[in-house]
Amino acid sequence: AASWAKGAPPPVFSPTPATPPPQPAPQTLLQKAIFALEARRSVSAKIRHRAELFGHKVVGSGCYLEQRSSDAIQLRMELKVQVGEQSISLLQVCDGTYLWTYQKGTHDQGTLSRVAVARVFQALDDLGEPQEPGKLGDWLGLGGLPRVLRGLNAFFQFSSVEEAELDRVPVWKLLGRWRPEKVVRLLPNQPAAVASGGLQDFSRLPSHLPDHAVVYLGRVNLFPYQIEYLRLQPHPKDRNPIPADRIIAAMELFDPVCDVPIHPTRFVYHPGNLEFTDQTEAYLQGLGLKK
Repeated sequence: AASWAKGAPPPVFSPTPATPPPQPAPQTLLQKAIFALEARRSVSAKIRHRAELFGHKVVGSGCYLEQRSSDAIQLRMELKVQVGEQSISLLQVCDGTYLWTYQKGTHDQGTLSRVAVARVFQALDDLGEPQEPGKLGDWLGLGGLPRVLRGLNAFFQFSSVEEAELDRVPVWKLLGRWRPEKVVRLLPNQPAAVASGGLQDFSRLPSHLPDHAVVYLGRVNLFPYQIEYLRLQPHPKDRNPIPADRIIAAMELFDPVCDVPIHPTRFVYHPGNLEFTDQTEAYLQGLGLKK
């Protein structure tokens, strides 16, 4: 028998240190967030929007609604935006056939336009990949949150993830930068090393374009609570700079409610006597999908 069984104290074993769970891969987290959103029957949330537009700060708030059926996605986004002393109201309603956009400033009569959804999606399918991200309003009104995230996944390589909190909500903070092959499209004169994954000179990007993106995903539900497009302020001796305060565009989504039916009338728009223009051709050109 062992000696400790004869009255000697039992040996003391040092506990094996607990192995911390592996850090999740940021790109995998983003892809799981896309699948989780596309599996939702509906999403509603409040929105805060910030942007920098030709040196002007743009701030706004509103709401976002999304509902899926077997053959279409319906969307509604309302925003009230402040640009200096000018207040602008924006309403976008996508009924699955058309994206209606009504915009009215403080001192104008307002404008109404529509875009044929099927033609835009067909052009995207012909292109073979999601279009360049950054135009949050366009994709929220047309393709919804999943399309915004799919654009990020296609154009940005997320290599950093850390735990954080947003308004006491535990989140994953994902930091990514342009994929090398996408930067080549934006900067055709970039050295060939970029195409093979070499260091990218983001300072050569036009000032209105971001060079990094940050996505905050809920640790429990993977909901995208915040998306930021940033322009980093590089340090001369540091190849991995810390993001500066300069934000090209940012969207915060809070108080989300998922899988609760939304009344169909929220996704219906009747222009009534308002005159409208069809902006499908201009929309395609603005997204670089048509010459």
